[in-house]
Amino acid sequence: MALAPFFERIYSALGGHLAVSRDDLSTALQGVTVGVACGDHVSDNDSWIGELSTNLLARLYPRIAITGAEQQAASLRNLALNINPEVEIVAEAPESLTIGIGKGTSSAALFPSANGWVAKLGYSQNEGGPPNPYSAGAAATFAAAEVFRRIFLKSVSSDDVSVSLLNFDKTCGAELDLPSSNLGDVLFVAVGAVGNAAIWALARDARRHGHFILIDNEQLELSNLQRYVLASYKDISRQKVLLGREVLNSSRIAVETVTETLESFSEMNGGIRTPTLCISVDNIASRRAAQALLPKLVINGWTGDRALGVSWHVFSREAACLACLYQPHGEGVSQTEQAARALGLTAERAALLWVTEIWGQTGRFLHRELGREYVPSVPKFSAL
Repeated sequence: MALAPFFERIYSALGGHLAVSRDDLSTALQGVTVGVACGDHVSDNDSWIGELSTNLLARLYPRIAITGAEQQAASLRNLALNINPEVEIVAEAPESLTIGIGKGTSSAALFPSANGWVAKLGYSQNEGGPPNPYSAGAAATFAAAEVFRRIFLKSVSSDDVSVSLLNFDKTCGAELDLPSSNLGDVLFVAVGAVGNAAIWALARDARRHGHFILIDNEQLELSNLQRYVLASYKDISRQKVLLGREVLNSSRIAVETVTETLESFSEMNGGIRTPTLCISVDNIASRRAAQALLPKLVINGWTGDRALGVSWHVFSREAACLACLYQPHGEGVSQTEQAARALGLTAERAALLWVTEIWGQTGRFLHRELGREYVPSVPKFSAL
């Protein structure tokens, strides 16, 4: 058994939160076995829960038991090995650290399920409901989080969890089937951790169709594997947009790929004409640029050290735009300082000209200060 090849990135993400050294975290992980137990009767929701639960566990724990119905279990073992070739597949895990998938599951203590728009985590087997990859994905994360708490916080919850993704109560939308809809043209900017999660769910939603342009200029790196749910070890050095397109090929969403930044793509195309823009980049400048392109709808996803979130920004609403949420850091450069830089003047000289005659006698000041031939037109300061 060995830790994942991307363990250093795991430690950088977890070490500060757990207040442990690298060696202590390594020792703690190597002493743990987690499990996924597959029942004989597995619905679409159960299958998705099993996939994502295994996906998440295999990125952190070096020893995992995947048991039960052999066809389903074999598929999940293969998934775990693709993510971490060093993972050790063992015969059994403690019941308290085993996630049960589907009906007829034994030797498990955690039972995630999805019922329409309601994601659940119980401590006995639950009945499922209408297929929904969004609530199924949420249920899998609840289960993985509970396993983590039991191992590292020594905390065992006995309260069932039930959350509607529609309004965050316990029951709303439990019996609702997913309606069909056309997402239209969507500019999907960044195929990182948030983008991976969104594509994972959309690829399993048979009721959604549309046209996506995936934009990302980066390749997948080893350090990404601890949090990219679409990526396996063999995907290292692949373009992220190609990975996203491959996963969406099984859906009803048509996909184009662009290996550029949003800013470069916009400049090459003279702006954008796509009404919807989904963005989850890791910098402020690109989010502000996205808003400046004036799409009708911006959907913004983000993660931080201790939080995550999403926001919607509709052009016609009297509410904060995306740029309002991402102000530049620190005090900006004043207009006089920008003019000084553009003209090669001192800040003092530019300020003096600004408050006296710069606009009324532009040509003469340019001639005198820069030694240029006088051109009687208003100067265009690109920096302003």
